[in-house]
Amino acid sequence: RTPTHRRESRICGLCVKGGRARWLAKRAEQLFSAATQGVRPRMALPLAWPAGRPMQPPEKVERAGPEWKQPPPKAQPSEIGPHMQGVRTDAEYDMFMSETAGKTALMQFGSTWCVKCAEFFPTFYSLSKKYTAIKYAVAQVDYMNERAKDIRYSPTFAFYRDGRRVDLVVGKDANKLEDHLWLHNDA
Repeated sequence: RTPTHRRESRICGLCVKGGRARWLAKRAEQLFSAATQGVRPRMALPLAWPAGRPMQPPEKVERAGPEWKQPPPKAQPSEIGPHMQGVRTDAEYDMFMSETAGKTALMQFGSTWCVKCAEFFPTFYSLSKKYTAIKYAVAQVDYMNERAKDIRYSPTFAFYRDGRRVDLVVGKDANKLEDHLWLHNDA
């Protein structure tokens, strides 16, 4: 940049430190004055509710109570695939761990709102088909109280052997997870 450019930029107010803030303040003042005069300026958001939509509260409002937090208990964890189960509560977690006693188990801790978990699930499912000696589970941390309290990141993959956690993989790195699956594969 040349000194001439700096001098000219002070005029436009975009390149000098603080110039952008002054420009935004000036633009906001223009929009406000135009709105109060009933003129719709260019590039302005509508300041009133659209005329075609009625502005009314919903007819029926349901409040979330404590009974909505815990899902109803199931007889056994839901089955996602031949080697994969869904785990939602601490009781289902304990049931899964008792079923996999003496074997290696991998549990993905995540939740339904986790975008990275949803993006990585097809890869996780294909890896479960490749390494069939390991039992797999997908745990929903939103409903678990005690068993998922030390989980800090989503998704987290925990390897268990005889009910004890032996390894932990954090994040959605497919190569890293596959290396750990190869390492813990019993077959």
